[in-house]
Amino acid sequence: ISSSSWDVLKGCIGGAPGKSAGFDEMIRGEFTGLLDAAEHGAPPERRPGDEQVLFKVERNSTINVPLLGKTLQITPVERLRTVTVQTGFRRMVGGENTTGGEQSEFKEVDISYDYMGRSWYPGVEFLGEGLFVTSADKVVGESDAIEWTRADRNDYSPHISQHSLFRELNPVFVWWHTLAHALIRAIGEYAGYSSASIRERIYTDGDRGGILLYATQPGNDGTLGGLVSLHTHLKRILPAAMEGVRVCSGDPLCRMQKFTKGGINGAVCYGCLMNSETSCEHRNMWLDRHVLLGDDM
Repeated sequence: ISSSSWDVLKGCIGGAPGKSAGFDEMIRGEFTGLLDAAEHGAPPERRPGDEQVLFKVERNSTINVPLLGKTLQITPVERLRTVTVQTGFRRMVGGENTTGGEQSEFKEVDISYDYMGRSWYPGVEFLGEGLFVTSADKVVGESDAIEWTRADRNDYSPHISQHSLFRELNPVFVWWHTLAHALIRAIGEYAGYSSASIRERIYTDGDRGGILLYATQPGNDGTLGGLVSLHTHLKRILPAAMEGVRVCSGDPLCRMQKFTKGGINGAVCYGCLMNSETSCEHRNMWLDRHVLLGDDM
């Protein structure tokens, strides 16, 4: 690391807040910022002393595309910065159970280190591009996704984190997450992107939600303007995406599946909507064709 880079890094460390925002607060802030950029544009944002653009959205670049009686608002994000941080890993540790036999369990290993009284983790910064999709319309009706709505959030499933109980079970989240997977697949078929090159971020705030599809990993896929240039083509890509939701090679078995308490998905399989887990933030959970299509089969 050069001396000038170290000076910048020390300045960032010294100005870091003592307490970081929680995940839900961070997601809400991102969603608010993207909504504002979609409406008003976002001038090139740069780090002090650095000419590289970290975030940019052209004003009046949003287009409207109809979908299932709703209007989607699609905005190209010409420049986007992501920071990926490793907080730890899980290691399988053997031991004895109560009956004296062998039992293995996963142990969480924290990799933080202390500096100036704060915990720090290794991370890497990437620059790329993305497509922000949202809608001012209510996407899930009162009679849709009844079982998702009825799920007991206080006693749902022992292997699901408490965070999931208050966000991913929301039918609005399931609707947008399912659409994100369908779009990633359709964009890959339309423009040749590999299944792991486009990642997702799902946003919800009450009845409103949105998705950010982005490519920031260095390489041949994305980061060179190809993804943002597709926003005008989504009028053709969206019908193909919905066809992949309506018809699955695993039907009728796939379509017959329904979400029930203790489950993680409704009607979904690798033949229709499940993507590479490196591109899905939620490990292919919280997906349901029924919720997106608005049926109750």
